[in-house]
Amino acid sequence: AVDELEDEGGIGAMNDLVKGSEELQRSMVLTHELHARVRRDMLEDVDAKMNGDDADEQAIGAMNDILRQKLGERGAEAFLSSGVAGSSAGSTDDVKCLHAWLGDYLFRGATEDDESDNDDVPTSIAMGRAVAQTLKERGVDISGTESCRSLCDPSSNAAPLPPRPRNKQRLKTGKEIERRKRRRKEDEAE
Repeated sequence: AVDELEDEGGIGAMNDLVKGSEELQRSMVLTHELHARVRRDMLEDVDAKMNGDDADEQAIGAMNDILRQKLGERGAEAFLSSGVAGSSAGSTDDVKCLHAWLGDYLFRGATEDDESDNDDVPTSIAMGRAVAQTLKERGVDISGTESCRSLCDPSSNAAPLPPRPRNKQRLKTGKEIERRKRRRKEDEAE
């Protein structure tokens, strides 16, 4: 359902909605900050477990060092400070991925009484709630169906179908197929 919403221009519509709403802009900023903070905290927790409580100063930060070796200083900092779906910290100009906002909302804040227009919803989940509301207005049960639940439920015995390629991935796949065909023709010509 989120794929369809995105395919039908949902990201652009949500970007327009955000431009006119200080609450949604604030929600995006708070959620981006939270995602960056959680990412950094996770690395610190891994470092602490790897090095133990009695680790010396040089051993602390091993995960950060590995990250910097793999991504470079600038790339590591971008990774550590990025928000939802890799957005730049503080960014409110591009929603980027409705899946990510809905996932954040379902993980951190969806409640049974969200059917109502309740003002108690924390600001930080308002963006995800807006995506959920859009889906609900389209008749989508955001608590899931048997087929979609099998993708997320570890106790499910159902064999889930693999997701179909989307957006950039789909385009990349198409380009890759064309590149392979072109190379085959070139090889045959030689």
